Amino acid sequence: MADFNFTIDSNESILAKRIQDIIKRHEPTSTDMKIMAEKIGLLVSNQAKLNVTKQKLIDTGNLRSSIGYKTRRVRGGGVRITIGSFGVPYAAIHEFGFRGTVDVASFTRTITQAFGKRITPTVVTVRAHQKNMDIPARPYLRPAFNSTKRKVIDIIREMSVGA
Repeated sequence: MADFNFTIDSNESILAKRIQDIIKRHEPTSTDMKIMAEKIGLLVSNQAKLNVTKQKLIDTGNLRSSIGYKTRRVRGGGVRITIGSFGVPYAAIHEFGFRGTVDVASFTRTITQAFGKRITPTVVTVRAHQKNMDIPARPYLRPAFNSTKRKVIDIIREMSVGA
């Protein structure tokens, strides 16, 4: 499954438009752009990690540790910041929820009781089957972006003052 992420660029948000306007007005150096992108990426991804912890979406810690950001320059002198969960196939299910049927592969399990009574541990094979799922949405990335918008704007303003 593909990585789950949000990308901020000049085609996708008003905030990105502000970034592009600042670039045109102040012609920041590559270093300035990189610093701004790093600050924004770190801010939003850290908030997303905090949201995962607050919602108790933690079993192994894989989801939280998969959250990060990537930055890269784009044609025209802009910058693209991609923030999301990388390499965790169930990240989008947490963010948006899921209702449907999934195929479960055959597997083995050890049982220690049958019909409510303890038995000698026995390994059994569970046949492949389908399972109906209804997992509610528990967003952590979208709220991270929404709750940090003011700080992101401050980072952009800080850059425009320094440029």
